[in-house]
Amino acid sequence: QQLSAVKGLTPARIQAILGKRPFATPTELHAAISEGMSEQDQRSVYSAMFIRVNLNTASNDDFRLIPSSLSPRKLAHEFDEYRPYRSIDDFRREMGKYVSDEEVEFLARYVFVE
Repeated sequence: QQLSAVKGLTPARIQAILGKRPFATPTELHAAISEGMSEQDQRSVYSAMFIRVNLNTASNDDFRLIPSSLSPRKLAHEFDEYRPYRSIDDFRREMGKYVSDEEVEFLARYVFVE
């Protein structure tokens, strides 16, 4: 029921999620549900549900899936450029150079530092 409330998830995509979970990375989830999905639907789905990623170990492919005002390539580049992160505060400080404080907080929902 919760998945059916997410805009952009068709019944087939919901079945793919249920049948292939658990997902270790956003890239795995994306591979299971993205075929034929518009960019708008991807943004809607990934804004509602996402597998958080470790800033110090995640792949650029995972970073590219995070919804942002930056292009996926630019976002991945900026995330990667400042590795290793010592804390989420490092992330907030560095990303604050490129996006608004509101977007920094939005992006922080998708990441963590270990």
